[in-house]
Amino acid sequence: MKSATLPTFSVIDQLCFLAPLLMVLTGCYENQSAQYDPLLVSNYRRTENGKTEVHRQYIDATGNVVLQTDFDYSGSFQNGMAFACKASAKAPTENRPDYLLLLDDRHRKCGLIDKKGQLLFPLRPDLQAAYFERGLVIAMVREEWGLLNRQGETILDFEYDLLIVDDEYIRYRQDGYYGLLDRSGSKLTDAKYLTLSPFADGFALFTNEKGQVGYVTENGQETLVHEEVESVLQGSMKEGLQRFARIKVSPAVEGHFRHHHGLKDLYPIYSTYTEGKVGFLDSRARIVIQQEFDRAGDFHEGRAAVVVGGKLGFINTAGDLVLEAEYQVGDLWNAEFSEGLAPVLTDAGFFHYIDTEGSAEIRFVQIGSRDWIRGPLHALDRLNPHWATAWGNKHGYFRLNHFARPFTNGLASIRVSGPMYGPRFIGLMNHQGKLVYVNRSDSVTGKDMRLPEGTYGQDQVPEVFR
Repeated sequence: MKSATLPTFSVIDQLCFLAPLLMVLTGCYENQSAQYDPLLVSNYRRTENGKTEVHRQYIDATGNVVLQTDFDYSGSFQNGMAFACKASAKAPTENRPDYLLLLDDRHRKCGLIDKKGQLLFPLRPDLQAAYFERGLVIAMVREEWGLLNRQGETILDFEYDLLIVDDEYIRYRQDGYYGLLDRSGSKLTDAKYLTLSPFADGFALFTNEKGQVGYVTENGQETLVHEEVESVLQGSMKEGLQRFARIKVSPAVEGHFRHHHGLKDLYPIYSTYTEGKVGFLDSRARIVIQQEFDRAGDFHEGRAAVVVGGKLGFINTAGDLVLEAEYQVGDLWNAEFSEGLAPVLTDAGFFHYIDTEGSAEIRFVQIGSRDWIRGPLHALDRLNPHWATAWGNKHGYFRLNHFARPFTNGLASIRVSGPMYGPRFIGLMNHQGKLVYVNRSDSVTGKDMRLPEGTYGQDQVPEVFR
């Protein structure tokens, strides 16, 4: 009987097994913030002559500024790239946001920059918008979309209303209908679908011109599953499931649109304003989760927000209500899990960030370095929320009472609106609930949003927030 051979490892391999302890010495893992795209933060300031200046910079997950550019406009990073433009000498000078001025500047030049602020390809005068997705540049020229390579060369003509680059295929839209291209730009199907979802397990859901729902294979073979137009697809295929909602539109509205416009224009009303029950289909249009929810969001990290009896809860991919419906119903797109946490609105009017098991991991946003307060504060919050609010404010812990967004690149956008002379600020918070960045102005009102002095100890507050 042949003896088993044990694997052998080099010294470097053995060090990599100890990476959590030796990451600094071995370089096996990079800093966690390096995994994320830098986040754009913009501050609007009004100068003495009445002009509005916009200061843009990019920060990492710790709140440190990692990039400042000399472009007249630069947008958010997506997949390691950001759209950026240089204005011409003939650019308009009236007091409007810079991106609106650039739209009127016919001699501007635009392109994509990487995380170091370097151009991916030379600036182009015809580029209106661009973003990077799965190795391709999706770009807009003359109000239509096409594809560029990394050198800025056109590889798919600018003739599409919309382009969506998936893992293996490209979905396109022309004249209101969707079709399919391969990665080289060759047409696989004509533009004939009212909706077309991304492929999952070799199948893609579609809605045809009659409103019927089925699936198409990678070779273009179609199978109709729901031939009676009783429900419509909503959202997009996420984690192998897509929302399927019953139609409930008033006969008067439906009759008007069918008579004057046709199904192509009626379908957006169906898909947006349905009031019937919502369930979920798999990639072959089979109902996996029955239509029993008042409303539902897409799946994220194995959970989807649903509305049951006027309250918000979460189901798993089997349709089980794993987090009880006990939260206030707001925007379902906001109540989604990202990086292990989801913001939910409690009956008291405060936002909590819960994990996939329903535990409230973040209840307050923390300013300063008094970490020891967090544990007792959470315990007090379970006993008496009013006492917790007052004690938290005294020590630099504030309720998330205006808005709280899902995490992106390690940070979540939050806003605190206190009493007239109390704390009032917009900022970015990390996974520990600490504020790492404060916006210097409210982009809506232009009002200075710096933190006022408080009793929580200015010596414990980072200087950048004072």
